[in-house]
Amino acid sequence: MAALIAQFHQALRDGVPPESVQAKQLAAKWLELFQSYAGTDPATQMKIRQAMEQEPTLTEGTWLTPALLSYLQQAVTHLMRG
Repeated sequence: MAALIAQFHQALRDGVPPESVQAKQLAAKWLELFQSYAGTDPATQMKIRQAMEQEPTLTEGTWLTPALLSYLQQAVTHLMRG
């Protein structure tokens, strides 16, 4: 997990576009990790995402900065669109 987080931070620092192949590959790895603890039920996943959006203090002091969260969300969106 630490390596994946470092790769996301590096991609963001390097200005890698969220629609790039590299960002989409990172997003795919993130989704795999997310599903490993959240499961594959879309309703459960949505509840976790909603909690993070509605309770920003959940990510305070973590590796998940607002900029990185935005980048991750964009990369996942591009991945899902194909």
